[in-house]
Amino acid sequence: MNGKNYGWRCYEGTHSYNLAGCDYPEYVDPIYEYPHNPECSITGGYVYRGINVPELEGKYIYGDYCSSKIWALSYDGVNPPTNELLVTAAGPVTSFGVDQNDEIYVTSSNGKIYRFTPTVTSVKPDINLNDYILEQNYPNPFNPATVISYNIPEESNVVIKIYNSLGKQIDTIASGLKQKGFYQTKWNAGKFASGIYYAKMTAESTSSDKVYSRAIKMLYLK
Repeated sequence: MNGKNYGWRCYEGTHSYNLAGCDYPEYVDPIYEYPHNPECSITGGYVYRGINVPELEGKYIYGDYCSSKIWALSYDGVNPPTNELLVTAAGPVTSFGVDQNDEIYVTSSNGKIYRFTPTVTSVKPDINLNDYILEQNYPNPFNPATVISYNIPEESNVVIKIYNSLGKQIDTIASGLKQKGFYQTKWNAGKFASGIYYAKMTAESTSSDKVYSRAIKMLYLK
């Protein structure tokens, strides 16, 4: 809704604030608002488009400077919006940013930068959580996104790369140190051609000589 008049400073949210000279005919009401106590100043953020935290996809991530709370706002344009408290930051929320992979970062007046970490599920009863596991993606075939699940039994350096049918690496969906846990991450193939792709995971334990490597075959159908 770029270019619309959202009412400031005639209105704050849907409430009148300073109506002097407010004769604009088409003010646009917000889809959601909250009171000033204990919150006081919204720090605007971004709609989440990354892959590391799939449960946040399409939600507007924002915070409040005074309470240090960070929320995820969901709105489909039809049903009433829902607002979910995600976390209370360690300090006042000053700004948000995104990297080249659309992952969201949060800055605070305490001088630190924070990021949202991948989903970790502590219990998954149908697998052996003491083993390295790369599960078959779901759904498969898929269009355009699919979820890749994997288990890390101990602290490890993990890399998951995506290859096309010719064996050329085209993407990386996980890279770095992972703690013990069951993870899920989403891969969106929307910018690629339909066909066969492979996800290959390698993991090296930081406390033993364990090394794990496995690849899965995925089918993308447009």
